Amino acid sequence: MFPIEQHNNHYCYRHRPGFQRAKDVRNREEMNKRLAALPQKDRNTVSQLWSLFASTQNSLRPLILDGILDHCCLPQLSYMSNALAPLVRIDFVTTAPTEIAIRILQYLDAKSLCHAAQVSKAWKKVADDDIIWHRMCEQHIDKKCKKCGWGLPLLDKKRKAVAMTEGSDKRRRTDEMAGLADCAVEQHSPKEQGGLYCVLDGQGAGNSKLIFPKDHIQIGTSTCQISIPGNSEQSSRRMYKRPWKEIYAERLVVERNWRRANYTQRELKGHTDSVMTLHYDECRSLLVTGSYDYSIRVWNTDTMECIKMLTGHTRCVRGIHVDDSKIISGSMDRTLRIWNLKTFQCIRVLEGHTAGVVCLHFNDKILASGSVDGSIRVWNLGAGCCFTLSGHRDWVNKVQIIDKTRLISCSDDATVKMWNLETRQEIRTFRDHVGQVQGMQAIIPHSPPRLDGITYPGGLLVTGALDNTVRIWCLETGECLKKLFGHVEGVWCIGVDSLRIVSGSQDRKVIVWELEGGKQMYELGGHNGAVNCCQLTDTKIITGGEDGTIRIWDFLPVNLFPSRQLLVE
Repeated sequence: MFPIEQHNNHYCYRHRPGFQRAKDVRNREEMNKRLAALPQKDRNTVSQLWSLFASTQNSLRPLILDGILDHCCLPQLSYMSNALAPLVRIDFVTTAPTEIAIRILQYLDAKSLCHAAQVSKAWKKVADDDIIWHRMCEQHIDKKCKKCGWGLPLLDKKRKAVAMTEGSDKRRRTDEMAGLADCAVEQHSPKEQGGLYCVLDGQGAGNSKLIFPKDHIQIGTSTCQISIPGNSEQSSRRMYKRPWKEIYAERLVVERNWRRANYTQRELKGHTDSVMTLHYDECRSLLVTGSYDYSIRVWNTDTMECIKMLTGHTRCVRGIHVDDSKIISGSMDRTLRIWNLKTFQCIRVLEGHTAGVVCLHFNDKILASGSVDGSIRVWNLGAGCCFTLSGHRDWVNKVQIIDKTRLISCSDDATVKMWNLETRQEIRTFRDHVGQVQGMQAIIPHSPPRLDGITYPGGLLVTGALDNTVRIWCLETGECLKKLFGHVEGVWCIGVDSLRIVSGSQDRKVIVWELEGGKQMYELGGHNGAVNCCQLTDTKIITGGEDGTIRIWDFLPVNLFPSRQLLVE
């Protein structure tokens, strides 16, 4: 038999205990078969030569090999050359420390990592490690990767929606099963170094808290660990695990649908006049719409049914905002109404505008509303006070509160203004549109947005106007960075996230654009009139039109969010 013992019990890379390559084992078995087929005399000679070489000191072995090579003819040298090539290859994954193997594999893209995982069980264990896939998620989720040029959706609200639904069912059945497993990755930010967990106080889904504690982060165990308490304080926390690779994979499916325009289109009918405003709460699959028919309708987008119609306004409803507990609406009857989200009862009416309310936005306890007379009223619902911002010369069509200290507004006077809510003064005016600015949205994501390869830490502003253009601005300087041409009639509404822009127009089209490059991806049709309002989420585009219908383009595969049992191990 071929000996593998080394002199003085010192083992090399190939012959160390516990390491065997399948190919080496097969070669050794083949050599032993060939040895057994030799005559006894030749067999003894070969065995003695092998044993003698195996017992020789390492310092003498090169000299012996040099002598053997000197006596070899070209056929033997050619044989040795071919035989040595595979033998000198080293499997760095099984040989090197795991940290080095992980560091090397971090330079691979997702497709190459999946191929590497198919090499062997040892390679699969390293290629699927959470450190590698966490880094991959960090590069792609909610932003565009600088290397490959594309990004993945966050899916935070949809993940939370699945968690809330399942958690409610569990609480109704038994206290022991009160956790929400799929909050595992709900509003996860890949900037955090590893897994995360969702804690509920047992009083309802609205009281969930997302926490990133360092003592719960376990990178390298191929899991994201989520601590979920039961209703009893003495109950131990249950851990539900999801690999970062799985998180990456599910977002990749959605991103491919966005790139390839693979969607399902649905339509909601019920309003008897134009739909002017909408707000979608993806956590509850709740869509609230306002119309020229004076009504507010609440829809369940899972069942595609209108679950409630709210009446009270005496003129067109132009503004809607939904949060965890209430619906806020603004109307051309000069009032704002606050509705209880559970009972759908009107609990408060805000009066003060001297003309119709065109738009509104709510952030924490601050409510801003824009009016036909060009004024903006800022209401502090907690303190019960209000003040007015004046500067626009025509209808204020959109308002947005950003970081609780600034407000942005756009108007029929063709300008966009930024205001300081603490000093109540105008900060700057954005001037470049030559038509009434009807829609706008500022974007300040977790990672600074990029446009044409340049990063803008202060964020970007996207506007649409009746001059048929969509424009992208730098929030910090007020400079117009890019003009997007594609619509043939005025742009009425804008939706933006960290990857895309959606615009709706009088030409009945919805256009999807890339945010970073400003490139038009594709057009969506279906409305029989102007597209008055739109909202963009990680998985959907929702629009309301002059034809009185609401259309939903859903890019989420039906089976992407199965039950918790299928998502976690």
